[in-house]
Amino acid sequence: MNRKKKVLMIDHSYHKKTGSSQFFSKLLDTRYDLEMAYDESWEEDKEELNLEFADERYHAVIFFQSISAQMLHQVKCKNIIYVPMYDGVHGLGLDYWNNFRNIKILSFSSTLYEYLKKEGFNVVHFQYFPRPKDFNMIEDKRVFYWSRVNVINWSLVKKLFAEEDVQGIHIHKAIDPSHEFTMPTQEDEERFNIVYSDWFETRAEYYECLKKQSIYISPRLYEGIGFSFLEAMAMGKVIVSVDNATMNEYIVHGKNGILFSIDDVKPIKFEDIKQLQLNSYNTIVQGRKKWEESIPSMLDYIEDFNIIDNINVIQQTEETQKFSGVNASRTENVSKLSKTLQKLMRIKRLIKKIIKCLMPYGLVRIYQKYIKK
Repeated sequence: MNRKKKVLMIDHSYHKKTGSSQFFSKLLDTRYDLEMAYDESWEEDKEELNLEFADERYHAVIFFQSISAQMLHQVKCKNIIYVPMYDGVHGLGLDYWNNFRNIKILSFSSTLYEYLKKEGFNVVHFQYFPRPKDFNMIEDKRVFYWSRVNVINWSLVKKLFAEEDVQGIHIHKAIDPSHEFTMPTQEDEERFNIVYSDWFETRAEYYECLKKQSIYISPRLYEGIGFSFLEAMAMGKVIVSVDNATMNEYIVHGKNGILFSIDDVKPIKFEDIKQLQLNSYNTIVQGRKKWEESIPSMLDYIEDFNIIDNINVIQQTEETQKFSGVNASRTENVSKLSKTLQKLMRIKRLIKKIIKCLMPYGLVRIYQKYIKK
C-alpha cells in the first residue's frame, strides 16, 4: 500500500470554532497525510507560528487565509499554495500581493481571481457550493435577519422593507465583536411582527428556525466564501445582500435573489417570491454538481510541483520580452503555451499510471501466449 504524501495546512485558529475550513481540509485528507497548524497571531499577546520545520518532507504547504511574509520566508518546501479569503484581502494592492508572486494562489472568489490574473499571478479559481438541503416553499414573506455588524443594522433593514408587506421578521442578535445591536422601536416590532433569538444551542435548532422563513438577509459587507448565505440558499431562501463579493458571484439580482447598494439603500420589491425561492435552490443544486466535478482539478493544482517551475520560466521570459520590446501578443502566446504544457504534463502522468497498472498484466499475457507455448 502506497503511503500518502504529507501536506501541511496552516489555518486561522478561529476556524476551529466556526468550522469554515473543514470542507477544504477534509478534501485534502482524502489524498494526503494532512497535518494542521493553527495561527493564533490575531489574538492579543499571541505570536506568529514558527514554520522552520516546514521543509521538503512535505509535498505541499498550504496557507488557508492566515499568511505573512515572515511565515512564508520560513517555509523550505517549494510547493506553496495560498488560499486567501476575499473579505480579508479586498482593497489590498500590489504592495501586498507581490509578496506572493512566486507561489500558487487558489481563490474561491472570481472577483479576486480576475484581479490577480490580470496582474500576472499564478492563480486559479474554484467556486464552492454546499450540498442542497430539504426545500420547503414558503408562500409568505418571512425574513431572517442576523444582526452581526454595525453597517447592516435595523435602520437599513427597515428601509429595505419599507414598501413590502412582510408577515414577520426574525432577528438573530448574535453580534460580532466590537459591533453593537440597533434595537427596533416598539412600533417597529408591532408593524413587522418581530421576534428575537440570541443564540442557537445546536445547528439543527438554527436550521429549524431558518426553514420557516422565505427571505435571508446576508449579514456582512463582504464574504470570504459565504457559508451563511450559501447554507440559506441550499434551503431555497431568497438572499437579500449588499452588491459585493462574494455574494454577487452567486446572486443574480431579480433572478435568484436581491442585491442592493450600500451607498444608496432603497426599498426592495419581490416580484415573485415563490419563483425566487425555487431559483435560489436550483442555483445550489446545479452549482454543487459543478463543484464536485472540479475537485480533482483543484487537488491536481495543489499536487503539481511543475506548475511553479513553469510559471517562473514564463515570468522570466515575459520580463525579457518586455525589456526587449517584444509586443504583447508574443507574451500572450507564451502564457498560452505554458497552460498547454501544464495540461500535457497531467496527461503524461495519467498515462504513466495506466502503464504502471497494466504492464504486469500485459507481460503475463505475452508470456502465456507466446513464450510458454
